[in-house]
Amino acid sequence: RSAPCHADAACARSRAVADAARGLLLLLIGGEICTASLLNTAGAAGGEARAPLVLTAYHCVRDAAALAKSPAKTVGAPPVRMDATFVFNWRAERCGETDAAWLAGGLQTLHGATLVAHSANSDLALLRLRSPVPAAYRARLLGWDAAPTPPNATVVLHHPRGDLAKFARDAQPPTAARYCDACCDDPHKSAAGGAASAAGAAQC
Repeated sequence: RSAPCHADAACARSRAVADAARGLLLLLIGGEICTASLLNTAGAAGGEARAPLVLTAYHCVRDAAALAKSPAKTVGAPPVRMDATFVFNWRAERCGETDAAWLAGGLQTLHGATLVAHSANSDLALLRLRSPVPAAYRARLLGWDAAPTPPNATVVLHHPRGDLAKFARDAQPPTAARYCDACCDDPHKSAAGGAASAAGAAQC
């Protein structure tokens, strides 16, 4: 379980946060537990026409990325297949629940992805799922904005210590910074009580 200071995403009392939580994934790869986000793309039709893109942290997939003979973003580079499991809807349906409402019916998962691009400087990894997302998962593809002007405030969604989705609000605009993996002893731990890597930030 995560620290008590983490609030359930279902307790946000915001439709925007609830919708964004449907695009959040729990990523299990190489013994790591991370958070990932489903991304919308131009021409996507409900996310079912083809397997969607997933955004996560580079350090979560670093070992697999190291197997590439050339940068994944280079045209013609061979695809890097990721032995990863993606868990959908790892969140409480209602505020105060301790388990996902559908847990008794089995986990909603997909297995496998390919590495599309990565950057160690920004700790970014872009993956494509190996198969489309089943409609029964009711997943949501998250929008993104390439504009250089940051939003005035954000909401962060993540799975601290592998717990059900939590959220935190930041009333300040985000700032850009170069990622430094060696700047802390354990990139999976923070003053917030074990924040999950690759938390998704939403403008809400």
